[in-house]
Amino acid sequence: MRYWSRILALLLAVLLCIPLFSCTGDTLKILPEKKTEGVLNWAGHGKEEKKSTPEPETYPITFGLSTGKNYYNPYFNLELDLDESWFVAQTLQLDEANGFSAEVPQGKRKEEYLEFLAQGKAVRDFYAQSNTGLLEIDINVTKRTAGDRGDPYLTDYHMEYVETMRELMKQSGAELKDENFGTFMFDDEVQTCFYYSYEFEGYTVHCAHALIPGDDYLLSLFASSIEKDHVRELLALFFPHA
Repeated sequence: MRYWSRILALLLAVLLCIPLFSCTGDTLKILPEKKTEGVLNWAGHGKEEKKSTPEPETYPITFGLSTGKNYYNPYFNLELDLDESWFVAQTLQLDEANGFSAEVPQGKRKEEYLEFLAQGKAVRDFYAQSNTGLLEIDINVTKRTAGDRGDPYLTDYHMEYVETMRELMKQSGAELKDENFGTFMFDDEVQTCFYYSYEFEGYTVHCAHALIPGDDYLLSLFASSIEKDHVRELLALFFPHA
């Protein structure tokens, strides 16, 4: 028990090693407008002009505002419901984790976060830890690069993460026990995932790093558990929004 704080500190360092990828542009995805057409009922004078009803913009991040037990990201059609046994990071904590020195004012929040994301930096969108301190869930979002479009397994992303993680383990004195590339199911589709575990201060830490691709952005999902391996159960907590 006395070592858990050191283990959690190492886990946070692992989370921060999620790779940052170069920005290939800052154009946001905007869904196409819907066109509607009707007939005037006033004095029977022909057809009314076509009206456009723009769809609301769908962003890949929640701007540091996902602070409750429910996380919903419409861009990736991903949802998570946690019970009262979880602690969830608040807005100030997410802002600081994303490099802002203080809580971002509401009027500037969207602009500041979109600029941060456009620079190719990973945005921490959600973080939760169980009340026991043994389980963690961390969600980050980054822009995709042009070179990964033809690779359904997102090999470059995984390999850069793996190499960074290995170096971090070496520097911290942790002993990597096993590692393997695998998959998990989300929304009836196979998603790539890197599973690994390591020994630190006499405890075994089990981890999973999964990637869920969008058109222009990539959601990075990290799950970990200390001693008992619950990472697949943690991944199974995520479901598509109905």
